[in-house]
Amino acid sequence: MSNLIERQIKDWQNRGVIDASVADVLRKDINSFSANIPQKSNAKMRTPMRRFSFFQILIVFAAISFAAGVALLIASNWEAIPRLVRAAGVLSIIALGLLGGVFVHGRFGAKSKYAEEACYLIAGGAFLSAVALVAQMYHISGDERSAALLYTAGLGFGALAVRSLVLTGGALFFWVTWHLSSPDGGNIFSLPFWVFYAALCAVLLISLLLKSKRATWMVLFAALAGLLPLAAEVVQFLADVAWWVLERFFDGVEWFYNLPDQNRLITWCVLLAAMSFGLILPDAKKEREAGFLRRHRVGLCFTIGCIALIALHEFVDQGSVSFAIAALVIGFVLLTLYRHGKEHRLVRYCCYAVFLVEVFFLYTVTISSMISTSGFLMLLAVFLIGVATFVYRLEKRFSAASTLKEEV
Repeated sequence: MSNLIERQIKDWQNRGVIDASVADVLRKDINSFSANIPQKSNAKMRTPMRRFSFFQILIVFAAISFAAGVALLIASNWEAIPRLVRAAGVLSIIALGLLGGVFVHGRFGAKSKYAEEACYLIAGGAFLSAVALVAQMYHISGDERSAALLYTAGLGFGALAVRSLVLTGGALFFWVTWHLSSPDGGNIFSLPFWVFYAALCAVLLISLLLKSKRATWMVLFAALAGLLPLAAEVVQFLADVAWWVLERFFDGVEWFYNLPDQNRLITWCVLLAAMSFGLILPDAKKEREAGFLRRHRVGLCFTIGCIALIALHEFVDQGSVSFAIAALVIGFVLLTLYRHGKEHRLVRYCCYAVFLVEVFFLYTVTISSMISTSGFLMLLAVFLIGVATFVYRLEKRFSAASTLKEEV
């Protein structure tokens, strides 16, 4: 901050706004102020803040799409692949993902945390595939709870070894799955209940020792998720109320669903286009003086756009329309992230959730066939990598230009 002020003083002096004596007095005052700042505060000021990077988000999205596409491609040709090739391929993907993450961390440090986590994400997905592969080849029987426990152990040890938030989240997810699938999950006097929370306490202690705030929040969310069986009755009551409200709502708009499919499709597409245009508009210069709609324009446009996208999924079984709807979802998410991802944290996280839900939807409800869905996801990964490269070059060029401008 002091360097920036000194450059400003120099600029004022060169333009004749202040003379040399005033400039010297200002510099001395800045130096004396900096010398009186405590050392702890200086350390905090020197700590670089991780800024929002659209490029790194695109890399993570591409990794998710590529991993899902590869998994579907392998699944569609599973029986034709020799056993040895299957095992070697999956283990190679695990090794490349872990080594790639370690290389990115050693080469670029915290600046490329998203790219590092993308590598670990691919390795974690390959580990899950490896477990399923071994069980299938050797006809190992087991229930969902046993598989969830094995996934938790593998991802947990991997997360501890490479300090990965993605693997930590995966391990906690399967640990919560193990707990919720227990018949005594809602009984606070049962042994599985206390084993679940004892393990979470151990993970919480490790996250606090490693000073990982995000891992700590993940553990707390997992602990809250473990209380879901205890709140089953409340959730059931709220679900009944919500269903009653939805029935009244759909009774009121029944005329809309009696329209031809083409008219409904055009209506939702027009609404989505209008919300996309609303996201492109610039923000209000004076947020406090703007009205309610202008202050909350981004959230409203994103919410209504998501409703339109959900409604469009009614037509996912109509051939090529399915690919167009998937492209619209991803395009809407990328547009929202590009325009408002930096300023609106809640909208940014909602975009991540929408992207993951759409990939999961494509993964479970395959579009026409596994091969076509796999090809779509792989093409999406290639497209996102291309866009990420373009955005990275632009960010680098803008950063260099701003630095040169400050030096001049």
